[in-house]
Parts: sequence; C-alpha cells; structure tokens
Amino acid sequence: MFTLRSIAARLILAISLTVAVACAILGGFSISQQRALTRLALDQQLKLQYDSVIAAIDYEGRTALAVSAVIAALPPVEDAIAKGDRDGLGKLLAAPWASIKAQGIPLISFWQAPATSFYRVHAPKTFGDDASTRRTTVVESIKAGKPIVGVEPGREALSIFGMTPVMHDGKTLANVDIGVAFGKEFVDRAKKRFGIDLAVHSFDGQSFKRLSSTFGDTAVATPDELKSVMNGTAVLRDATLDGHAVELYLGQIKNYAGEPVAVLEIIKDTSDYAAAAASAQRNLILGVVAILAAAVLLAFLLGRGLSRPLTAITAVMNRLSSGDTSVTIPGSKRRDELGTMAKAVDVFRRGMIEAASLRDAQEADKVKAAADKQALQRQMADRFEADVKGMVAAVAQSSGAMQRVANEIATSVNGTSERTSAAPPRRRKRRPASTQSPPQPKSWRPRSPRSAARSPIPAASPTAPWPRRWKPPRW
Repeated sequence: MFTLRSIAARLILAISLTVAVACAILGGFSISQQRALTRLALDQQLKLQYDSVIAAIDYEGRTALAVSAVIAALPPVEDAIAKGDRDGLGKLLAAPWASIKAQGIPLISFWQAPATSFYRVHAPKTFGDDASTRRTTVVESIKAGKPIVGVEPGREALSIFGMTPVMHDGKTLANVDIGVAFGKEFVDRAKKRFGIDLAVHSFDGQSFKRLSSTFGDTAVATPDELKSVMNGTAVLRDATLDGHAVELYLGQIKNYAGEPVAVLEIIKDTSDYAAAAASAQRNLILGVVAILAAAVLLAFLLGRGLSRPLTAITAVMNRLSSGDTSVTIPGSKRRDELGTMAKAVDVFRRGMIEAASLRDAQEADKVKAAADKQALQRQMADRFEADVKGMVAAVAQSSGAMQRVANEIATSVNGTSERTSAAPPRRRKRRPASTQSPPQPKSWRPRSPRSAARSPIPAASPTAPWPRRWKPPRW
C-alpha cells in the first residue's frame, strides 16, 4: 500500500483533497441550482409569454371590435343594409378593407338574424349561408344587441372576431363582424414582438390542424401532447429544433364561452441560456481550479513551515542521541507547539548534560575510592610485613636463648649421666601397669599481658592477622 512518510506531503494532500472535495460539492450544488434556476426562469418566461400571446389575441379582438364599431356607426352602411344593397356596401368598404387587410385584418362580414350571412367584403359572392351552429357569438350579439369579442371557427379557419350590432330605430338591423385570422401575419407579429416561435393548432373535435407557424412544417409537439392540452394539462419540456436546444410550452386557446378550441405552441430558443450556463460553469471551474491551486500553495507553505522546524529538531535529536550536547535547539522562542517541542528537547539536552556531569563525578569518586582502597591495602600490607618481621626476629632471638638453655641442660644431663654411671646401680621398684598413669601432655595457655610484656616476643598488631598457634618445645 502506498504511504506518504513526509508530513508536508500528507498536509498538502489532505488540504488539497479537502478543498477539492469541498469545491466539487459546492460546484455540483451550484451547477444544479443554476440549472434549476435557469429552468425555473425559462418556465416562468414561457408562461409569461403564453399569457402575453393570449393578451395579444385579446388585443387583436379588441382592435377588430373597434373597427367594427367604426363601420357600424357609418350612416351609409346602415342605409345600404336597410336597402339590401350589397354592391353599395362593396363600393363603400373596398378601399378601407384593402387598408386594414394589410394590417392583418382580412375579414369583414355582415350578418342578419339569426346568423345569416348578408355580405362578405372579402368574399362578396358568398352570402346567404347560416352560421348559427358555429358562430354562437353572432347569434348572441344580434339577439342581445351588444358588441362581443371572441375566438371562433370561421368559414375557412379559426379566427379572432370582434362584432358590433348595426342599430336602426332601436332595433338590431345587422351585425358588423371583423375577423383577424390566425394566419402568417399574426404569428409573425407575435414572433417579432415577443421573440419566440409559435404555432396555432385548431381542433375540430377529432383532429388537429396547424393554422400557422413561424418554424415551418417541423413538428415539435406530439399529437398526444396536443390532446393532453385540450384536456386541460399544460405541457412544458425541453425539446430540439433545427439542431439546437429549445423549450416547449403548450397552452389552450379558448373561445368566447371559455371552451378550448385550439392549442398555442410556443417555442423558446435556449441557446443564450445554454451559453450563459456554459460560461458560468466554465467560470466556476476556473474559480475552483484557482482555489485549488491557492489551497495547494498554502498547504505547501504550511507543510514547509512545519516540516523544516521538525527536520531541524530531528537532526538535533540525532546529534543528542550520539552524545553531542553542544547543539543549539532551534525554535525554542516560538510560541506554538513547535516551540513547546523545542523546549522539551532543550530540557532533554540539559538532562543529558546533568547526567553526564553526574556520571563523571561518579567515575571520579570511583577512581578516588579505588586509590584510597589501594593505599589502605598497601599500608596494611606494609604494617603486616613489619609486624611479621618483628615476630620472626623475636622468634629467632627466643630460639637462640632456648638453644643456649638446651645446651646447658644437655651439658648438665651429660654430667649427671657420667656421675650416675660411675655410681653402683640401684634397683628401683616398678609400679604396676594398672596403677601407672600415662604421662599427661602439657596444655599451652596464652601468656598473660604481664608476661607478654616481659617476653622478648612482640605482641601481634590488632590489625595484623593472628599468627599460628605456637607450641613450646618439650623438655
């Protein structure tokens, strides 16, 4: 297993890994939060843009209502309707229709009760048809005599209608119906105004028909998603259009009665958001790398600042272990843990010095004690030798005296023997063997101090060893 022996390397690795893990966690959290916030912003923006398109539809309807009110208020229009003069209406409204058609209002129709077509400026040859089944707003406007705005299916396509009754003597004579179709002009204006792509899908109860679109015939939303929107569920998801990421939103378009009649498809290009997210992620990565590099540098400096004093203290301790107590302890003036360690090493050094001094003193005491002992032994040997020599001399002198005494005794014995041999022998009476006692040996007793003082043999020294027991000779 790979292990790091250097404290500096461990410190650098630990700090680097800690900072890297912290940066990874914070970076991942930041990226996830950024994506969530971006998605939330896109969702809110798409919903706002959907509301804006719905408001634009309402605005188009009110514009149509304003045009219808102006036309309904024209006396020549009232007279032409009252007379049933369709050609007069055509001549009267031909020029105004051309102008408003360029503004995206191509439909101008006149209706009579209940919902019978009287005249269509955009289709003058088509009239007399009954639209009461599909144009409930026309029926209600004529019946109630009030202006109405709403989305309804037209003769050709779904449109936004604004209608105003033409009153004559307090009665509804006809109804001026101005329609804004969900055509190319409408979606192009919405795209230019809101910066989105959109499409309008009408629903006839069985299938969907695309009325207009700003992105051609490319299908982004699926039929199932369109049906789910008609059932009341809005769709919001990521999608792809022409190879780039987009956000898709599907919402309902409701008629005057509040019933869904179409689906509005809004597509928001998220390339700018993706670029901003990529830039933020790149900046985050650069920041993480910079923080990691700074952490590594800081760890290196800290490790170096920690390892160098430790290395110095280690070298000093090695020298101390070899017996060199003349070293200087580095870092003893520091106030941190290294200073405490240096002070402890200095205490150890002083202890070694005191131990060496004590050891030297003990060695000196041992040498002195050995010398004293040797001198004492030499003194005792000299004294013993002197005592022995004195005793030998005394013994020799005593031996000479005893020799003289022995000679004298021998001379005396010889003289006595000669005189005895010259005299006649005398028979002596021998004692019985049983009554004759054996000769008793003479026991030797130590001399008394007084006799020892008179004796020429010197007394033994109290410190000298006791000589062998001396036995006096037998006479």
